[in-house]
Amino acid sequence: MDAKNWLIDGLITLAILVGFLVVYLSEGSRWAWVIPYADPVVVVLVTLSFPIPYLIIRAGLRELLLGAPDAGFQQQLRGHLGPVLADRGYKACGLRVAKTGRMVYVYVFVLLGDEQPDPSVVNQDATRESLTLAASQFYADVEVDLFFTRDMSWFKQHQNLISQSECME
Repeated sequence: MDAKNWLIDGLITLAILVGFLVVYLSEGSRWAWVIPYADPVVVVLVTLSFPIPYLIIRAGLRELLLGAPDAGFQQQLRGHLGPVLADRGYKACGLRVAKTGRMVYVYVFVLLGDEQPDPSVVNQDATRESLTLAASQFYADVEVDLFFTRDMSWFKQHQNLISQSECME
């Protein structure tokens, strides 16, 4: 965000310089009437034609509303988490990812089959720890929540929120 802000500030400063040059070159000429308008017009044109402020606002709103990060980010995260889940024998899994500020929140939904035993608390903690470690290798500030269910209707209800219905693609 700071780098984008510096870029915007630099462009506005450049626009002001152009405005001053227009004023300097216009003094005493037949274009002297543009002098009062040069600086504001240049700044407005640069500001309106430069999309970074709009993109910053859009990204900020997305994060404020706990929106999902872009698809490429989610795909890479799934690539790190999928093998952990598959190694533990989970067949139906889903992910929901939200990013706000520097934090990424990952919600992992696991549908247990009838043949699978209920995971113990120790097993759940170990799985969550493995998922957090795998996600932390991809992104430093991450928090992983893990949900287990046998209830297909509950799982399907949350599939509207998740971007992947299998542990491995």
